[in-house]
Amino acid sequence: MNHKNRLKSFFPNREDVQKDHYSTKHKYSFNLFWPNVEPLNRKDESVDVKVNYRGKEYTGSLSTLLFVRRMFKKNAKITGECSRGSYFCMPNMIIVKDLHPRTIINTIDDLIERKYFDGYFKVL
Repeated sequence: MNHKNRLKSFFPNREDVQKDHYSTKHKYSFNLFWPNVEPLNRKDESVDVKVNYRGKEYTGSLSTLLFVRRMFKKNAKITGECSRGSYFCMPNMIIVKDLHPRTIINTIDDLIERKYFDGYFKVL
């Protein structure tokens, strides 16, 4: 893979991020909400995800571990938020290793199988 293709896969365009992705295992679809103009960094970011499952729409937040680490540093050294970086929280947050579609599908599938889905995703 050449450098340009690596960058494209690491920083996908907006259309790729917002398109629907499907899981045939548990029959749901999802898309990421990414309103920013700049490309999504799939290794260091947080996004909202909308899941269509069981005839309803659900929402949750996916954050990468690198994003959470970056927020701790920012809060401790720059903004002073979250008691100067003592903690970090977001509603319905699920920490994932990256924001690639396969990782997201594996995560949602596992939450469904373990019956945790409703604890992390809220009905819209």
